[in-house]
Amino acid sequence: MKFLLLYLFLILFIIGACKQNPPIKTEANLTFDHVLIFCKGNEFEDSLSQLFTFADKLSSKHPEQGTMGRYILVMNSFIELLYIEDSAKVKNNEDRFRSPYLNRWDPGSACPFAFGLILEPYDSTTCVYPFEAYRSLDIPQEAYYLMSVANKDASQPMIYASPKERAHRTYEDISEIYEIEDDNKRRDLKKYMQHPSGIQRLTSVIISLPSGEIIEGNLKILNELKEVETVKAEGYQLTLVFDEAKQGKSFDIVADIDVRIEY
Repeated sequence: MKFLLLYLFLILFIIGACKQNPPIKTEANLTFDHVLIFCKGNEFEDSLSQLFTFADKLSSKHPEQGTMGRYILVMNSFIELLYIEDSAKVKNNEDRFRSPYLNRWDPGSACPFAFGLILEPYDSTTCVYPFEAYRSLDIPQEAYYLMSVANKDASQPMIYASPKERAHRTYEDISEIYEIEDDNKRRDLKKYMQHPSGIQRLTSVIISLPSGEIIEGNLKILNELKEVETVKAEGYQLTLVFDEAKQGKSFDIVADIDVRIEY
């Protein structure tokens, strides 16, 4: 009998302890996924086509947002070129977007670059930086993105986050693509990952911007990513380094947006 009472006492003690000490949430981890560039015309894309194969079948229109995206895939990331298709829709979407992102297409007044990050676990309450949910009318409500609250400062790059399962899949070797069972997907990915320049992986990103040394907002987030470096310059410029620049080549695009490719 004494043993039974002792056993029950221990069970009640354990239950009470669990109630008093709930599990501690793991702090969310932000990692780099991809680059987005706000484009106005075709000149920039035409220049990039000298180095890259565009993933034509992945091009997507966002009618409710007034935009259209074009994509370049590499083994560990991708570049999205985002175009305006309906400026009124873009403007009307700003309240939901929670930032004046129509200005992003004017490089003279705003930073024309954005970065997609991966948040794990996908819970903004465990992240040290403030994010707010963005639910586009173009996608299911449950497939939402998290927008950095600091996106309101258009002088800094824009940042948004997605869960790992919706991020770009990283391929360590081109041979992994041959393991894809779907014939069409395998054939398309093989084509999209093979670029005339021989580029395979994005290894670092340098953001040049005129706002100087800022330790708050989105720049603080970006400076903590191992792939990203920010430097002061007269205007906005993006340098994308592929394959650690092992070929020793560079390609400068001077259009509405200044981008330097090193590979």
